[in-house]
Amino acid sequence: MALLFIDGMEHYATAGMLQKWDEQNGTSRHTVGTAYGRFGNGIQFQANSGGGYGRKNITPSATVIIGFAHRVTVLEDQTNDPVIAMMEGTGYHVEVRYATNGVFRVTRNGTTLATGTTVISASLWRYVELKATIDGTIGSYELRINGAVELTATNQNTRNGGAGVVNKVHFGLGGAADGGHATHFDDIYVLDSTGSGSVPRDFLGDVKVETLIPDGAGNYSQFTNVGGDTVFGTNRALTPSAGTATSTSTVITNAANIWDGTDASAVFAAGASARMTFSVPQTLNTVRLRQHLSMTSGKIVLSNGLEIPLITATTNPHQRDYTFTEATLSWVEIQSASGGTLYDAQLYRITVNTRWTSVDDPVADDDVTYNTSNTLGQRDSFSHGNLVMTAGTVRGIQQITRWRKDDAGVRTAKQFLRVGGADYGESTASVLSTSYANRLRPIDLNPATGNAWTIAEINALEAGYELVS
Repeated sequence: MALLFIDGMEHYATAGMLQKWDEQNGTSRHTVGTAYGRFGNGIQFQANSGGGYGRKNITPSATVIIGFAHRVTVLEDQTNDPVIAMMEGTGYHVEVRYATNGVFRVTRNGTTLATGTTVISASLWRYVELKATIDGTIGSYELRINGAVELTATNQNTRNGGAGVVNKVHFGLGGAADGGHATHFDDIYVLDSTGSGSVPRDFLGDVKVETLIPDGAGNYSQFTNVGGDTVFGTNRALTPSAGTATSTSTVITNAANIWDGTDASAVFAAGASARMTFSVPQTLNTVRLRQHLSMTSGKIVLSNGLEIPLITATTNPHQRDYTFTEATLSWVEIQSASGGTLYDAQLYRITVNTRWTSVDDPVADDDVTYNTSNTLGQRDSFSHGNLVMTAGTVRGIQQITRWRKDDAGVRTAKQFLRVGGADYGESTASVLSTSYANRLRPIDLNPATGNAWTIAEINALEAGYELVS
């Protein structure tokens, strides 16, 4: 083991921090969002009657390496929470703090061990790494900023009592509890120094954490998906607020009623047409019309040139979905050859709910869409999107599955990867609770080769889960 934890904050919202972390200082002292990240989401810790922080339990180790992207809005002398800390239980061993003159300090439970000379700037990102060995006499530490050594020492007292191990890491505001500033974190990694060969067990340098979610079915599709047969996307029921509704010079009485999402009627003269022009192109695959019996002929015309004939209504009103191959459109037009009454027109992007679409939410929706099974040995696996990076070194991956049981009795499950046509599962299954919980599985090396992952191998693998007992 070397990789203990990574986080790019892309798969949980502010309220869901404890889905991945083990402690937080209240719910009003942190925010997750793109405004606080380098390449997407990040997390902000702020003051609100106390300094915000997050803490993660890790496998106990005497030597730990932490890396993180860091930005602070205002520099402020740190007298309360550190920026980061290596902890044992509730005690602090080694921390990083900063002062109003813009330099970092390495401390032991608040006692300064060394003060840096590089002046950091507020509102600018930097990548910070700390490696420390905990010991009362032969401890050591090394602090790096953007890959350059800032502070280093050996034969130090880095132990604040306890057994001399780190079993928890702390990321926090790094300032006075009510100082009015905020600290931002992104692209976090935590390692220990164990392992051999290609296992990452020392400074990684400035890294980026990418999050990949399911985008298709894999080799196994055995669970049952739950959550409805149809899921409406972000383009549900577009109204004139999504663009401009226009009509021809041929009379349409109450033309605004066409797109208003209600059954208020609009009356077309023979040959009249109504167009919805979007201010931003919209991806659609369905036009839903509620027609009167009097509208017997006409067509739907799309900006990509496709024409779809209208079908005569058989009831009054008659709701019908006119579907087509998904396309990004700049306008949609309804043309009535016969004239007649139209109650409503709505525009949709509709996707069929499958096993992979039940679990492809960037932020988990828990019991809204999910997959379920009570058959031992059943599995699901999924493909996923490719990494954004096309060149470089993959330092490791972390598989995450969110699950629970739905009845009394012991239920266990485990995660697996499918690499090169073979399955590589966890050696120990997780015992499930009736409450949802995330299972985090750091994986240093490709289990099929024993070597560091390549980008192509990451892009080709499948991730899945199995019901064990």
